[in-house]
Amino acid sequence: ILRDAISMSPGSDVSRDITAYMADIFKSIMMEDKELTPLDAVTVYEEFRELTPAGDAGNRLIQKLAERLVEADLLARAAGILQHQIDYRLQGAEKARVAERLAAIYLLDKTPDKAIAALDAAKPLYEQDASAEAKKSLHNIELMRARALSQMDKTEEALALLAKFDPAPDVNRLRADIAWQAGLWEDAAEALQDLILDEALDLGRPLTDAQADLVLNRSVALNLSGNRVALANMRKRYEESMKKTAQARLFDVVTRPR
Repeated sequence: ILRDAISMSPGSDVSRDITAYMADIFKSIMMEDKELTPLDAVTVYEEFRELTPAGDAGNRLIQKLAERLVEADLLARAAGILQHQIDYRLQGAEKARVAERLAAIYLLDKTPDKAIAALDAAKPLYEQDASAEAKKSLHNIELMRARALSQMDKTEEALALLAKFDPAPDVNRLRADIAWQAGLWEDAAEALQDLILDEALDLGRPLTDAQADLVLNRSVALNLSGNRVALANMRKRYEESMKKTAQARLFDVVTRPR
């Protein structure tokens, strides 16, 4: 109704007052209304997009809306909003940050080709920045690129990319996940062993649930790869510790001699 009123007297003081009022209400709805559902929020945004504030305030509003959509699992809608920001609103470091986040959303939505395009947009912008934060983001970008390659069934290429990194928990976890999903059991067992070493297990103390899962998963990978010698060593080393965990029975079944 207010938009129709503006069209009836364009350029007048009344229309300018109404436009300002609408802009304030729009911002209040999008930034402060906690009862508005994510789907209603994106509907309001798409209907009244022209009321989005200029500059940083508008960028924050759009990014908050995108995160609400991600929480509601409306990944394609969230990605579309951020893609528009990257294409038309953002520059420099802010564009790099949003493109990195967009790539993560595309990976969640299983659209790896679009994720790689977003990563390609972010990488050169981060390379212009010598800060420690930018270097960390460049590291994350390559990990996400490996994940995207694995989603495209380019498993060997993904693992080759990860092999360029020094061993670290985030790298080892991704290696293990990619190899496991592809059924490369020897590679999965090797990466899981690196994760176990990262934990620096003290077998004199009870294993946590996460540590017990790592031991069990490596045992499964060794079993499926047919490495009975390494599997026997796992049983010998961890049998007593695993008896005290919820995974005790599974570990016994997976590792017991034929």
